[in-house]
Amino acid sequence: MQLIFYTLLKKKKPAEVPEPKVPADKGLGARLVALMEERQLYRKPGLKISEMATELGTNTTYVSACLSGQMGTSFHDFVTGYRIRHAQQLMRERPQMRLSQVSEESGFSNEKTFLRTFKRWTGLTPTEWKKQG
Repeated sequence: MQLIFYTLLKKKKPAEVPEPKVPADKGLGARLVALMEERQLYRKPGLKISEMATELGTNTTYVSACLSGQMGTSFHDFVTGYRIRHAQQLMRERPQMRLSQVSEESGFSNEKTFLRTFKRWTGLTPTEWKKQG
């Protein structure tokens, strides 16, 4: 099953990053999504695929193969999608929150990386995104 949000990344200027689709089976793909949504591992800066594999009781080869084959995305894009959606949620719920705090609470290593990544994924800066909402 291809993950729709990955293909949407290639579209021009999407304002929202779509939620990942949970695979129909209860296999590794569904467990990956559940782990990200329940434990919010994406909020940890520098999260590595090996850490996710350990949490799931498997190895990096299986996690990588599941993400690319079953979900149509890379580990980096999978995690980044969660981080961007989390940042958007924070900016919606707490519009006065400083972008440095949004960046930190969303798992980005620094504010500069957050700003560059947000613009690349949404086509807008965080400030522009907040104004359109």
